[in-house]
Amino acid sequence: SPKGQGSISYKRVCGNREYEYIPVSDYKASSPESEDSTSDTPRRRSKRARFPPLEFLRNEHLVYESNDCRVSFGANTQIDVGLGDMPVVTGVNKPLPTPMKEIKFVNRKGGKKKQRKSDRNSDESSSDSENDELKTPKYNRTETPFNDAKLRENLKILDGDTAEIYDEITNEIVDKKIVSYASSMASSDLPVTTRRQRGEGRVAGKAAQAFNVPSAPAGMSIPGWIAGQLKLPPNGIKDAESVGLCSQVFFVSKCQPNSFEASLAKPEQEDEYDPTTAQRFLLSPGDFFQVPPNNSYRLQNHSTSTDCEVFWTIIRPLPPVQAESPG
Repeated sequence: SPKGQGSISYKRVCGNREYEYIPVSDYKASSPESEDSTSDTPRRRSKRARFPPLEFLRNEHLVYESNDCRVSFGANTQIDVGLGDMPVVTGVNKPLPTPMKEIKFVNRKGGKKKQRKSDRNSDESSSDSENDELKTPKYNRTETPFNDAKLRENLKILDGDTAEIYDEITNEIVDKKIVSYASSMASSDLPVTTRRQRGEGRVAGKAAQAFNVPSAPAGMSIPGWIAGQLKLPPNGIKDAESVGLCSQVFFVSKCQPNSFEASLAKPEQEDEYDPTTAQRFLLSPGDFFQVPPNNSYRLQNHSTSTDCEVFWTIIRPLPPVQAESPG
């Protein structure tokens, strides 16, 4: 095509529909005669014109004209003086087949508009935020935050992350961190600690810690625990790891259904994860997965298009109670 012009294409679209006017006289001419010639007894028949059912979906409709000035029947039409200027049916408008016509389109070269500087800056800032979605609250990406103005008028809403609680260890009332907001959680890249199999790649994920509560002193029977979240991108893997004396629980929040693999090593391997004998499970959003003490586990997102978000909790073992020395 000439410089500055693109290719030309055509598209068939519906044109304006046209109609055919059929006067009432044509319907009267095709109606049965007033008397049946094959019968000895004459039968009385109506002299009104009979119309077949109208196709209203195609805008087929009756045409009305004033009785004293109708011209549709021609000059020889007999006007019923008794009807005066009342509207009477003079014919039917029947729709003709829908016409089709071609419209020419010109596909311009270089149709992508140049972005303004402000638009480019906004796109760059949005791409930077997408690199670390663990720091961005989910509602910022999907829906508008709830308007809490009326709630704050009647209820005392705290904006921080601490509250007054009773501490069993110190037997006192203290301020303690109770809430961990996603916007304030710092994420870190997971390391690639083992040699992976062919075709698995070296894609890892990100993990963020929400709470880290130490265990109570020996003899109080209050275990410590750690909680956070894990994100695996498409084809991402968390390499095998042993939980030691801790217990760990996973909750699958988001993933492509039946694409998140959680696997446990065979207990005979003694904390060594063997992919040929591993016990594998495929999980979906809403599923849980636990790893008992002294077991090794491995996580993998088999989806090629959807991120996997998992919440986890590690429960620390109770500290050993020291035996009292004899008096």
